[in-house]
Parts: sequence; structure tokens; C-alpha cells
Amino acid sequence: RVVFAGLLQNRRKLRGALGNAVANAETDAELVAEGYLRGGERFLEQLRGVFAVLLTDARHDIAICARDQLGRHPLFWAEDAERVVLSASVKALIAQPGISRAVNVAAVVDHLRRRWPIDEETYFEAVRRVPPGHLLRLTTTGQELVRYWDPTPPGEPVDWIAPDEAERFGDVLETAVTRSLTSGPVGIFLSGGLDSVSVAALASANTREHDL
Repeated sequence: RVVFAGLLQNRRKLRGALGNAVANAETDAELVAEGYLRGGERFLEQLRGVFAVLLTDARHDIAICARDQLGRHPLFWAEDAERVVLSASVKALIAQPGISRAVNVAAVVDHLRRRWPIDEETYFEAVRRVPPGHLLRLTTTGQELVRYWDPTPPGEPVDWIAPDEAERFGDVLETAVTRSLTSGPVGIFLSGGLDSVSVAALASANTREHDL
């Protein structure tokens, strides 16, 4: 079973990769379910967008709760003696029976000092955050927080762009900008620098070309 919240921006590419297996899939949740059945947890690396995914696999007595790579969709969790509860809202979690509302004083002090030493911490002791690019794996023996996506894995050499790959940059940037225009009305944060102006120029050209 899969619950999908948010927006999947590479739906068309995933459909093409999965082929006839998802011909009847009407929702992003069905698409993710089929991808997981074929590729397991590694399939999550292929998802692009703003999302939180909850997946339960009865065959292996496992539940997987994943957050998008850049952490644009919130995902929090808490537990009491009998259950684990998840939500995009901290307020919703501390309103649940059995979930403590005690304030995490140490985290509040750290943040007032502009320190964030523990990514999972929130302002409440019982509520934890699933960090960007991570998944929370729940099994009969406990919980495990795993990073499923990392652009620069620690302890490994950085996979810098090669000269022949640099020629693809324009196409890749255009794909990323176009993908971001498909979800409805959009806005651009303009700093006046090269990055945001380049994105704005591509977005403007794309909207004229497709009459958006």
C-alpha cells in the first residue's frame, strides 16, 4: 500500500521506464507502488518532485516513509508505546492521544544560537523530522533512518562533471525548468545573479512556446 502526498514532476519519464505495468495507473501512488515492486527501495532514487511517501510492504513486514531529496515537502513522525504516527504537520502529531507535548528545550536553545546539530530534532521532544533525501524504515525490530539520496556521499570521491558531459548542461537545465512549470502557476525568486536570471529566461521562453 502506498500513500503519496505532494507532486511528482517526472511522472512521464517513470511511466516510460515502467511500460505496460503502469498502463492503468491513475495516481502517483499507484505509479510508486509498481516501481517499488520492480525495484525495491532503490526506486525512490528515481522520484523527482515535492513529496512524502508512505509505503507498507506486508510481504516483508516493513514500512517505508520517505521525503523528497531537497526536503521541500515536510514529514514528521512520533511514537508512543504502541504505534508510530506520521504527518506533514507537527501540530497534528502533538494533538494525537499518547504523544507528548513536552518542549525540546535543548533544540530551542540551539536554534536561538543559530545551531542545528541534529537534523531530526524539532521543538518537541516526541516529534522527529525525516530529513531531506532520507527514509524512515520501520520493521518489527525497530526503526532505522537511512539516507537514500546524497549528491556527494561521504568517504567517496566526488563525481565531478566530465568535459563531454558539460555540453548537456543546457538541455538538463531546460528539462528541470520545464518540469517545474507543469504544476500550475509558478513564481521565480530573482536575486539578480546569473543563476536566477538564467532560470527566468528559460521559463519565459518556455511559457511563450507553450502558450502558458
